[in-house]
Amino acid sequence: MAYPAASGFNQNAGTLVPQTWAARLLANYYAATCLHSICNTNQVNLIKDQGDTVIIRTTPTIAIKSGYKKGQKLEYDQPLTDRIELLIDKGDVYGFVIDDIDEKQSDVMFTDEWLIDATEQFKISVDRQAFSLVYPDAHAKNKGANSGKITGMYNMGAAGAPLAIDKNNAIDVIVNVNSVLTEQNVPKPGRWIVIPDWMRNKLMTSEIRQVQITGDSVSPIRNGLIGRIDDTDIYVSNLLPYATDSGHYCNHILAGHRDAITFASQFVKNESFRAQDTFGTRYRGLQVWGIKVVKPEALVDVFAYAA
Repeated sequence: MAYPAASGFNQNAGTLVPQTWAARLLANYYAATCLHSICNTNQVNLIKDQGDTVIIRTTPTIAIKSGYKKGQKLEYDQPLTDRIELLIDKGDVYGFVIDDIDEKQSDVMFTDEWLIDATEQFKISVDRQAFSLVYPDAHAKNKGANSGKITGMYNMGAAGAPLAIDKNNAIDVIVNVNSVLTEQNVPKPGRWIVIPDWMRNKLMTSEIRQVQITGDSVSPIRNGLIGRIDDTDIYVSNLLPYATDSGHYCNHILAGHRDAITFASQFVKNESFRAQDTFGTRYRGLQVWGIKVVKPEALVDVFAYAA
């Protein structure tokens, strides 16, 4: 739209005054992704194509027999190593074509920008899918109104009765999550929680935020890490599963330990080739991945809404 002119005044826009195009593309905003930061990714080098299965062996639990008496005959167990299968059964793709004339005549190098965007969209797609896949597999004692393997005294919310979180109890929720993990004997180093932004808001407006939240030197723009509470890394994500329950917008807030979830992904194809039916270049990519909760006792599901 041309700059406005008074009635009867000659308007030269479109004739003497040309349109100009910005020399840079307007950058997209991307949701922060954190899956690689909270999962065990030790299996990533073992996969090569979609459909591969990675066999993970677990350490058996050695039985301890109490009440030994001098001279008593010992009984020997034969420990069995369980196997967990990580199936690489999911794949995401992108594909686009760039016409030779457009590429030649354009004043911006848009090919690289589009490829960067494809990479970011891959990460966002995988995070959104993965969060929805893993939260149902949290241990039965790590979700619901009576969470806690030993005490059953912690309310993590449930369908039909989501947990209300406000600035007065937001930090309490994180501390309670840690108590649930501790009752499962989950180690403290390596703990994390992924929260929606509305919960970050409650944390940052609470009266005790100054002494409870420690900062981090890493920028949160890409992985969402905003600090630590009770020795737990706090990540913020807009990609957590959500539902409407009891008239409230609710999220499944995930917390746990890096050992809880195994994740593996790989770019199988990322290539360009000449188009067959026109003058142009086609670009396409394929990422295969798989995810599995291997230690349900180290994963907590908090079903909550902003109060």
